Amino acid sequence: MTAITLVIAIVIGLPLGILLILTRSGGQAENKVVYTLLNWVINILRSLPFIILLFLILPFTKLVVGTTIGVKGVILPLVFFTAPYIARLMESALLEVDRGVIEAYKAMGISTTKIIWNVIIREARSGIVLGLTIATIGLIGATAMAGLVGAGGLGTIAYQYGFQRFEPTVMYATIVILIIMVQLLQSFGNVLARRLKKRLAYKMGEFITCGKLHFAKSISSSGSLRRTSNGFGEHLLRQPKREQQLPSYLKCGIPDTP
Repeated sequence: MTAITLVIAIVIGLPLGILLILTRSGGQAENKVVYTLLNWVINILRSLPFIILLFLILPFTKLVVGTTIGVKGVILPLVFFTAPYIARLMESALLEVDRGVIEAYKAMGISTTKIIWNVIIREARSGIVLGLTIATIGLIGATAMAGLVGAGGLGTIAYQYGFQRFEPTVMYATIVILIIMVQLLQSFGNVLARRLKKRLAYKMGEFITCGKLHFAKSISSSGSLRRTSNGFGEHLLRQPKREQQLPSYLKCGIPDTP
C-alpha cells in the first residue's frame, strides 16, 4: 500500500513541482494565473491533516474506487495527502539549481524540455532524494493512521491488537518498528543524496571547463576580434583563420559551431 501510493504520488507530484517552477515569476513559462491556482490548491490540501482529509473526500473515494474501507479505500486519500507535499518539496529542490547554469545551457541553444529533464532535474537530484525521503516518512505516518479504517499494516496492529485489547506491549513493539524503519530510511536517503551531490560537483567542474572551451571555440570560428577575460580566445584570434582550432584533448565532445 505504501509503495503503490508513493509511486502514484511521485508521478503526480513531480510534474506539479516542475509546473510550479515554470509558471512562477521569472520562470521559462511564466503564467501568474496557473501558478496562483496551483499554489492555492496545494496549500489547501497540505493544510488538512490526513485523518480529516480521509473523511472529507469519502464521497469522492466511494465514487472513484467503489469503497471507503480497506486498502482500496485508503490509497486515494493517501495520494491526495502525499502528492501536494511532494510537489512542494520538489519545487524547493528545483529552486536550488543555480540560475547561471540554466542560462548557460539556454545560451547554447538547448530547448526548454531538455533543460528541464537533463539539466534542472539532474542538478537537483540530491535535493529531490532528500525531499522524497521526507515525503516517504510522512507517508508511513499517514499509513499508520489509515489503520482506523481497516487498511491493515502497523496502524491496524497497534489500534486493534494493542489499544482495543489493552495490550501495551503490542503498541510499544509497533512504535519500535516504526522508529527503526524511519531511521533506516532517513539514513539511506542521506547517503544516497550525499553521493549524488559529490557526482554533481564533479560534473559541474566538467561543465564549467567545457563551457569555457565552447565559448572560446565559438569566437575562433566566428572570426570576430573580441578580447576574452582569460586571454584564450585572443590567442586563438591571433592565429591565421585556417589554423584556428582547439586541440583535440580540449574538445570535450562539443560540436563544431556552424
